[in-house]
Amino acid sequence: KAFRKELKGFLLSQSDVEIVFSASRGEDLIKIIDQIEAEVFFIDIGLPDLSGLEVARCVRDKWPESDIVFITSYREFAREAFEVYATDYLTKPFDQDRLLKTLNLIKKRSTTSHTLINFKTAQGQYILRENEIYFIEAQRKESIIYTRDKIITVNHLLNEITKMLKRQIFFRTSRSYLVNVQKIDSIRPSSRSSYQIHFKDIDGIAYLTKNRYSEFRQLIKKFFRSSN
Repeated sequence: KAFRKELKGFLLSQSDVEIVFSASRGEDLIKIIDQIEAEVFFIDIGLPDLSGLEVARCVRDKWPESDIVFITSYREFAREAFEVYATDYLTKPFDQDRLLKTLNLIKKRSTTSHTLINFKTAQGQYILRENEIYFIEAQRKESIIYTRDKIITVNHLLNEITKMLKRQIFFRTSRSYLVNVQKIDSIRPSSRSSYQIHFKDIDGIAYLTKNRYSEFRQLIKKFFRSSN
């Protein structure tokens, strides 16, 4: 309770931070997870009921775009924390300067990820936030954009769309696919010349050619180093 009070006090001292929910038990959050909308979740590992990792998995399922920051006395769970794509893993007593650095990183990413992109379709203009896009597939003179809830056919060649999106987030994995590296769940062998790319929240599959695998791995490593 005392630590939670200290953390809340620090967060409220930031002019652009609002606290929407606070509790001592993971079950309390899970019960109302559908009723709140938060961009950042601060979670302890050692909760009195569920493990903080279990709570984080529930958060990740419901709010895949959210940032998760663990603040805990348990140093040994860092690897598991990053398996749920935690933004940071801080140990108690927390360093306010380190936490402020993490908050500034989250704010910077939030600003860039809400870039609006205007696409042309047969029905007119269609506006998407850049971070809504999971991957894009070329199809003749059009392209198909896959989001969490929609599949949109746009009147743009894949080369054109590649120039519209941020290179540090999107990667051309083959002649036919452009993927958002933030959305990738796993990569699996497909054939002698390619891999399948699977995503966190959708069933769609993109393909990565083996001749682009090395460059792709370097981008993934660079992206997650800058994120964490």
